[in-house]
Amino acid sequence: MKRSIVLALASVPMMLATGMASTAYAADDPDTDGSDKNGKVVAKTYVGVPMTLVPNQNVTAWVQCPTDATAVGGGGFTNVTDAVTAYLTDSYPIDASGDPAANGTSATGWAVSATHQENNSSLTAYVVCLEKKKM
Repeated sequence: MKRSIVLALASVPMMLATGMASTAYAADDPDTDGSDKNGKVVAKTYVGVPMTLVPNQNVTAWVQCPTDATAVGGGGFTNVTDAVTAYLTDSYPIDASGDPAANGTSATGWAVSATHQENNSSLTAYVVCLEKKKM
């Protein structure tokens, strides 16, 4: 019997090392032990390289999915402790060139922009990608 699963994506900050990927959930009949032996598509989170926020300037950070994967969500995280002086100005899907993804196309990554009024802060982009599971 074929089962369907409805996917709900949310932009949630995750404390992962730069460049690491983590399996967020599996689609298409995931196994209860998390092994996803029967699944065909897996969603993974990828973390971009942190960009230094320059005081009073808009800075953009981005991250791309692996080849042949599709971006289905994303967001950003700042290490700013004073939220009153930090502003997220943009969060959007991007194409392979880093440009905003066109309407009706498959995005390949995610970009976020922010500005901050003080020194010693950074901005990191996150993307959730759907990938075909290699069996």
